[in-house]
Amino acid sequence: MKKRERKSAAATRDLLLDAATSLMAERRSPDISLADIAERTGMSRALVIYYFGSKEGMLLAVLDLGVSQAVAGLAELAVADLPVKTKLRMHISGLVRTYIQVPYANQLLQLMMLPDNPGRAHKVAEIYVRPLSEFYQSIIEQGAREGVFRVVDARLFYFMLVGATEHFTASGLVMSDIFGEPGITEVLQRRYEAFLYETALGVLAPGERD
Repeated sequence: MKKRERKSAAATRDLLLDAATSLMAERRSPDISLADIAERTGMSRALVIYYFGSKEGMLLAVLDLGVSQAVAGLAELAVADLPVKTKLRMHISGLVRTYIQVPYANQLLQLMMLPDNPGRAHKVAEIYVRPLSEFYQSIIEQGAREGVFRVVDARLFYFMLVGATEHFTASGLVMSDIFGEPGITEVLQRRYEAFLYETALGVLAPGERD
């Protein structure tokens, strides 16, 4: 394939991915079809299949586009020469920001880890979930060494932070209909980041527990 053709192919693939991510963001759900993407881009469904192989291939590409950079940043933050509380605060801010930018991320992860395809589910979990779980384990261990955190189950800590973040960013109707907010403003986002950080510190605070 010539250089110009490669560039054209890459541009077409990027256009299809952009359409897919836009549709998911608008619907706040990964429940889109190849026909939806074809209609949005004015291209044929067959062309979508040509670039991604299948709907599953397209969904995996969207998942990688949405969260791979955030996952890669975990390794850098884990080994950074920073106090553990600073790492935790930076991570929570990044987690909330990622879920606001990619509101369908957790739903897409769960969809790709359904038991109908164990091989795919295991691969997705290893690439996108394990690094986050291991990051929490490293944070807890560093905090214990520094004497500022108690040791807690990293699995439970994972579900607490990810679940709280996903629910906050996915609750558009609750935000508008119940709380009268137009959406997640920058001020509200910062308040929630601070609240979640303080909550995490409370869970990790050393001392006796009943």
